[in-house]
Amino acid sequence: MPWLPGLLLAVGIAAAARLVGLWLPLPPVALALAFGLALSHWGRREELGPGLAIAVRPVLRVGVALLGATISLTDFVALGWATAGLTVGALLLTLLGGSWLGRRMGEQPGPAMVAAGAVAICGASASLAIAAALPPGSVKDRDIARTLAGITIVGSIGMLLYPLLAKATGMSPHQTGIFLGASLHEVAQAVAAGVMVGDEAGKAATIVKMLRVACLGLVVIGIGMAARRGAESGSGGARVPLLPGFLLAFALLAAIASAGLIPPPLIEAAREASRWCLLVAIAALGLKTSPSELGGEGLKPLLILVLTSLLLALLVLGGLWLGVGR
Repeated sequence: MPWLPGLLLAVGIAAAARLVGLWLPLPPVALALAFGLALSHWGRREELGPGLAIAVRPVLRVGVALLGATISLTDFVALGWATAGLTVGALLLTLLGGSWLGRRMGEQPGPAMVAAGAVAICGASASLAIAAALPPGSVKDRDIARTLAGITIVGSIGMLLYPLLAKATGMSPHQTGIFLGASLHEVAQAVAAGVMVGDEAGKAATIVKMLRVACLGLVVIGIGMAARRGAESGSGGARVPLLPGFLLAFALLAAIASAGLIPPPLIEAAREASRWCLLVAIAALGLKTSPSELGGEGLKPLLILVLTSLLLALLVLGGLWLGVGR
């Protein structure tokens, strides 16, 4: 089993990140990436290559697919059409606007879309899923690592500042939850920020955030279809599958969960397994990326994420100002 050493190393780093995360107020995603980067000199060993490749692609795809089991479409009915429309509309406008902004600032289309998706949808999960759906070679490991590092920084700052902004602008607890769920990047960030405000805000933030996660499959399918058409119109480009298997599994599990056919213990098990898969994939990305590569473009990738995050926040604030969620 030539793949075993590299995979075991990535799993070990993911386990270390989860353990340290219990003692330090740092997200396991950031810790897994940091630990992987710190050991990246090992990642260049030939015997680790097969296992790291499995961690970055098949393990990642299993993690994204399992996210579908955690989504129940019936939970979104209580949001109302106006709130759901604001959430999805802000997501799509941020995805398009952030991708355009990234290209205008000199990024290639693939990395620009990965960064925009990380902001618009659900942070690390979205960036990894979008990268997996794009043609091979269009997004490099260092591009994903930069996005993961930047989204952790920007999202952590937002988790602290956005509740203060909501209070300063006089939002109700329910509106605050909508704002946090619709604008923060990671699920953990949105839920934690909402709970800090109160139970009502925490519940609203969780449901709105999970609506954005539910959009992941459709958005990635759309991006994959666009990439497929681009590859077919180009000269000798790699053919991209119309519907990657992991997205089909995501959709099927979401449908089964929405029908109430998955018991709560299995849903929690799927959520935990998905977290582990994503952490293993992020650890492997860190191992395959040299720390010197992260700073190759200076602060530009971070600035793109900051501007795209501001765009999303302003879109959501605009909708709330118009009366959504009252």
